[in-house]
Amino acid sequence: MAKNSSVIIEDIEFVLDVKAIKNLYIRVKKDGKAYVSVPKRLSQSQIQITLMSHLPWVKVQLTKLSVLPIVPALQYQSGEIHSLWGKSYSLLLETDHKKAQAIVQDDHIILQSNGDLATEQKIKLLDSLYRTEIQKVMPEMIAQWEEKMQVQSSEWRLKKMKTRWGTCNTRAKRIWLNTALAKYPLECLEYVLVHELVHLLERSHNHRFKALMTQFMPDWPVRKKLLNSLAMKMC
Repeated sequence: MAKNSSVIIEDIEFVLDVKAIKNLYIRVKKDGKAYVSVPKRLSQSQIQITLMSHLPWVKVQLTKLSVLPIVPALQYQSGEIHSLWGKSYSLLLETDHKKAQAIVQDDHIILQSNGDLATEQKIKLLDSLYRTEIQKVMPEMIAQWEEKMQVQSSEWRLKKMKTRWGTCNTRAKRIWLNTALAKYPLECLEYVLVHELVHLLERSHNHRFKALMTQFMPDWPVRKKLLNSLAMKMC
């Protein structure tokens, strides 16, 4: 199968992205399509069977998305609303600075630069801000949870991810977190962190995994629902 392709099942388009991953992941978007990250090891018939088994869930998600208000595509212009830790900030562009950076000041996220920026440059500055904000809170947060859970990661890293909030390399004990988590309430970041730390105790998303999640973070289903609902509104 080609790295990027699509299949249509019952009038729903599944956009496939073949990757070197262990599990198949599906994300439904407002454009009416289901975006699927597919492990290389799966055959075409296995993919078809798996997509069919997830079809009822995909239909439910599409129905939920259809009743949400349409969110205009971001333009990254002054006055536009962006989120940080679940709070809304008005974007402000300042083009008379020597250094290009994104800062938070009162109720504004300010993109400072020397001259006009291209959209991609603005996006990178915002991502840098999100990365910095997570770096401020993570050392204390991960230390507290590792002590509480009696686990030890080798390191944690940040990167921009399209389809996942976090990953855990259980062999290397390395945790990756999505920089976009800084957009949402802090309890959402904490939920994802605990989720990945639990994988150091249980690799699969089985009953034991869920029991451990409940043991360490009893309200994790509420946090998960909050994160996914907010992300759905912003997509």
